[in-house]
Amino acid sequence: MQMVAHVKTTHVGEDRRTWWAISLSKIMILFNKNAVDNKTRNEVDREKRKKILCIESRERIELFADHRNDFDVKVSEEMTKLGLVKFNSLYDFITGHEKKVELILRVPKID
Repeated sequence: MQMVAHVKTTHVGEDRRTWWAISLSKIMILFNKNAVDNKTRNEVDREKRKKILCIESRERIELFADHRNDFDVKVSEEMTKLGLVKFNSLYDFITGHEKKVELILRVPKID
């Protein structure tokens, strides 16, 4: 919920907010877990290894850049596997207005 509230401050629409928050969460959760796991694995000192909870400063920026590059490669591969027609169909579904909750709620009910 914090991510949705944060993205809401950018004044984008409901659908874009939702997908943006989901995407950022997925990217950041994977990054945080992998970065901590890698740093823990590479630390020689057993006591220091136990204290690693997060990655900070310059190291975090460098590792995040590497993570994004890897993520972009994976996304490109999946888009290629999906094919242009299916990708465009998925894109239209995600960005389309006919599935928005706010529009569905506005439709008057007929008795």
